[in-house]
Amino acid sequence: MVLLGNKHDSDLHIPELQWEKVWLTNEWVYGSTRWLADSSGIATMIWGNGHSLGIEIFDKENSWSKEHDFEALGFGPKPNHSIHFDAVDKNNRLYFTVIEGGESYDTSKFNFFRCKIKDRKIGCELTGRFNEDGRNINTHELLPSCKPPLFSASLN
Repeated sequence: MVLLGNKHDSDLHIPELQWEKVWLTNEWVYGSTRWLADSSGIATMIWGNGHSLGIEIFDKENSWSKEHDFEALGFGPKPNHSIHFDAVDKNNRLYFTVIEGGESYDTSKFNFFRCKIKDRKIGCELTGRFNEDGRNINTHELLPSCKPPLFSASLN
Protein backbone atom coordinates (compact mmCIF):
# COMPACT_ATOMS: atom_id res chain seq x y z
CA MET A 1 0.00 0.00 0.00
CA VAL A 2 1.26 3.49 -0.83
CA LEU A 3 0.12 6.71 0.82
CA LEU A 4 0.60 9.65 -1.52
CA GLY A 5 0.58 13.17 -0.19
CA ASN A 6 2.45 16.40 0.15
CA LYS A 7 4.97 16.31 3.04
CA HIS A 8 2.79 14.26 5.36
CA ASP A 9 4.09 12.34 8.34
CA SER A 10 1.14 10.02 8.79
CA ASP A 11 1.70 6.48 9.94
CA LEU A 12 -0.55 3.68 8.76
CA HIS A 13 -0.87 0.41 10.59
CA ILE A 14 -2.46 -2.38 8.62
CA PRO A 15 -3.07 -5.83 10.07
CA GLU A 16 -1.72 -8.78 8.15
CA LEU A 17 -3.72 -9.33 4.99
CA GLN A 18 -5.77 -12.48 4.57
CA TRP A 19 -6.28 -13.45 0.96
CA GLU A 20 -9.53 -15.08 -0.09
CA LYS A 21 -9.28 -17.49 -3.01
CA VAL A 22 -11.74 -17.07 -5.85
CA TRP A 23 -11.80 -19.65 -8.60
CA LEU A 24 -13.06 -18.71 -12.03
CA THR A 25 -15.51 -21.26 -13.36
CA ASN A 26 -14.84 -20.62 -17.05
CA GLU A 27 -11.79 -20.77 -19.23
CA TRP A 28 -12.69 -17.66 -21.16
CA VAL A 29 -10.03 -15.61 -22.94
CA TYR A 30 -10.36 -12.50 -20.79
CA GLY A 31 -9.84 -8.90 -21.88
CA SER A 32 -10.89 -5.56 -20.37
CA THR A 33 -11.95 -7.27 -17.16
CA ARG A 34 -13.50 -5.11 -14.43
CA TRP A 35 -14.55 -5.91 -10.89
CA LEU A 36 -18.11 -5.06 -9.96
CA ALA A 37 -18.16 -2.18 -7.46
CA ASP A 38 -19.24 -4.37 -4.55
CA SER A 39 -16.57 -6.98 -5.42
CA SER A 40 -19.28 -9.61 -5.90
CA GLY A 41 -17.98 -10.61 -9.32
CA ILE A 42 -16.41 -9.58 -12.60
CA ALA A 43 -17.53 -8.43 -16.00
CA THR A 44 -15.19 -9.10 -18.90
CA MET A 45 -14.91 -8.94 -22.64
CA ILE A 46 -14.42 -12.48 -23.92
CA TRP A 47 -12.15 -12.93 -26.89
CA GLY A 48 -11.67 -16.00 -29.00
CA ASN A 49 -15.35 -16.61 -29.79
CA GLY A 50 -15.63 -13.24 -31.41
CA HIS A 51 -16.52 -10.62 -28.85
CA SER A 52 -19.00 -11.34 -26.10
CA LEU A 53 -19.59 -10.21 -22.54
CA GLY A 54 -18.91 -12.54 -19.64
CA ILE A 55 -20.41 -12.06 -16.20
CA GLU A 56 -19.23 -14.15 -13.26
CA ILE A 57 -20.66 -13.70 -9.76
CA PHE A 58 -18.76 -15.11 -6.76
CA ASP A 59 -21.26 -16.01 -4.05
CA LYS A 60 -20.75 -18.97 -1.76
CA GLU A 61 -24.39 -20.08 -2.04
CA ASN A 62 -25.40 -18.63 -5.39
CA SER A 63 -22.42 -18.37 -7.77
CA TRP A 64 -23.10 -18.16 -11.48
CA SER A 65 -21.54 -17.18 -14.79
CA LYS A 66 -22.96 -16.47 -18.20
CA GLU A 67 -21.76 -15.38 -21.62
CA HIS A 68 -23.79 -12.72 -23.46
CA ASP A 69 -23.58 -12.02 -27.19
CA PHE A 70 -23.11 -8.29 -27.83
CA GLU A 71 -25.31 -8.41 -30.93
CA ALA A 72 -28.17 -9.87 -28.87
CA LEU A 73 -27.68 -7.03 -26.35
CA GLY A 74 -28.39 -4.52 -29.13
CA PHE A 75 -24.85 -3.39 -29.91
CA GLY A 76 -25.10 -4.08 -33.66
CA PRO A 77 -23.63 -6.65 -36.04
CA LYS A 78 -20.16 -7.88 -35.05
CA PRO A 79 -18.18 -7.28 -38.25
CA ASN A 80 -19.17 -3.63 -38.39
CA HIS A 81 -18.25 -2.34 -34.96
CA SER A 82 -15.66 -2.05 -32.24
CA ILE A 83 -16.67 -2.32 -28.55
CA HIS A 84 -14.90 -0.61 -25.64
CA PHE A 85 -15.72 -1.52 -22.03
CA ASP A 86 -15.54 1.89 -20.32
CA ALA A 87 -16.53 1.52 -16.67
CA VAL A 88 -18.58 -0.04 -13.88
CA ASP A 89 -20.44 2.33 -11.55
CA LYS A 90 -21.23 1.98 -7.83
CA ASN A 91 -24.56 0.29 -8.70
CA ASN A 92 -22.75 -2.35 -10.81
CA ARG A 93 -24.04 -0.91 -14.09
CA LEU A 94 -21.71 -1.46 -17.04
CA TYR A 95 -20.83 1.24 -19.60
CA PHE A 96 -19.71 0.62 -23.17
CA THR A 97 -18.81 2.66 -26.23
CA VAL A 98 -19.67 0.98 -29.54
CA ILE A 99 -17.98 2.44 -32.60
CA GLU A 100 -19.93 1.66 -35.76
CA GLY A 101 -17.56 1.23 -38.68
CA GLY A 102 -14.90 -0.42 -36.52
CA GLU A 103 -11.73 1.54 -35.91
CA SER A 104 -12.07 3.52 -39.15
CA TYR A 105 -12.59 6.79 -37.27
CA ASP A 106 -13.14 8.94 -40.36
CA THR A 107 -16.57 7.35 -40.93
CA SER A 108 -17.44 6.22 -37.41
CA LYS A 109 -20.54 6.73 -35.32
CA PHE A 110 -20.13 6.48 -31.55
CA ASN A 111 -22.93 4.88 -29.51
CA PHE A 112 -22.92 4.79 -25.71
CA PHE A 113 -24.63 2.02 -23.76
CA ARG A 114 -25.43 1.36 -20.11
CA CYS A 115 -26.20 -2.20 -19.01
CA LYS A 116 -27.73 -3.50 -15.80
CA ILE A 117 -27.39 -7.00 -14.34
CA LYS A 118 -30.56 -8.29 -12.66
CA ASP A 119 -31.68 -11.82 -11.82
CA ARG A 120 -28.87 -13.43 -13.85
CA LYS A 121 -29.87 -11.42 -16.94
CA ILE A 122 -28.45 -8.30 -18.47
CA GLY A 123 -30.35 -5.49 -20.15
CA CYS A 124 -28.72 -2.67 -22.11
CA GLU A 125 -29.96 0.72 -23.25
CA LEU A 126 -28.56 3.28 -25.64
CA THR A 127 -27.78 6.40 -23.58
CA GLY A 128 -26.21 8.63 -26.22
CA ARG A 129 -24.81 8.94 -29.71
CA PHE A 130 -22.10 11.05 -31.35
CA ASN A 131 -22.13 11.40 -35.11
CA GLU A 132 -20.93 14.71 -36.53
CA ASP A 133 -19.57 14.85 -40.05
CA GLY A 134 -15.87 15.62 -40.04
CA ARG A 135 -15.52 15.30 -36.23
CA ASN A 136 -14.38 12.24 -34.36
CA ILE A 137 -13.62 11.22 -30.80
CA ASN A 138 -9.87 10.64 -30.39
CA THR A 139 -9.95 9.64 -26.72
CA HIS A 140 -12.68 9.45 -24.11
CA GLU A 141 -13.27 8.69 -20.46
CA LEU A 142 -16.43 7.97 -18.53
CA LEU A 143 -16.84 9.03 -14.90
CA PRO A 144 -19.93 7.04 -13.86
CA SER A 145 -19.92 8.20 -10.22
CA CYS A 146 -21.02 11.71 -11.26
CA LYS A 147 -24.74 12.51 -11.42
CA PRO A 148 -25.53 12.27 -14.27
CA PRO A 149 -22.51 10.23 -15.42
CA LEU A 150 -19.91 12.52 -16.96
CA PHE A 151 -18.38 11.74 -20.33
CA SER A 152 -15.28 13.64 -21.37
CA ALA A 153 -13.85 13.43 -24.87
CA SER A 154 -11.07 14.80 -27.02
CA LEU A 155 -12.41 15.65 -30.48
CA ASN A 156 -10.60 16.31 -33.73
